[in-house]
Order: sequence, then structure tokens, then C-alpha cells
Amino acid sequence: MPWTDPSCSGKGEAPEHLQYIEDFIVWGNTAVEVFEKGEKIIQILLGASFDIKKSKVKGPAREIQFRGVKWQDGRRQIPT
Repeated sequence: MPWTDPSCSGKGEAPEHLQYIEDFIVWGNTAVEVFEKGEKIIQILLGASFDIKKSKVKGPAREIQFRGVKWQDGRRQIPT
């Protein structure tokens, strides 16, 4: 998720430190709860000038694949 520092004017200035944040998992007991939490996180990140690709946002779902590990109903399952 790229972040654009609003304090940089684009005239050769660059931040001294960088951080790469790619993946977040949001969980809850219902799809509505997960969706609402996710939307809240997205709004906070957008407010902090993060660029979020909506095509990368998946779910809510009962099963996800995250870094090669399958998660289903809140339990981790290592693929065979």
C-alpha cells in the first residue's frame, strides 16, 4: 500500500525513512462486523495519505489464503 507524504513538494525532496505495509487481516464474528472494521481501517489509512488499491481488498469471506497459509473459520490450516 503506497503512501504519499503530503509534506514532500515533489521538488527533489524525499522522506528520510520509509515503511512498507502490505497485508492486513481483519476478523470478526459476522461479515457485517468484518466489513465495518475494514472500512474504518481503510478510511483511517486514506486520511493518512495511503494509496489503497480497491482491487486488492478482498472479503469478507469465511476462508482466505494469506502468505501461503489457508485460514478458515478463524483457524489456521497449513496447505498440504
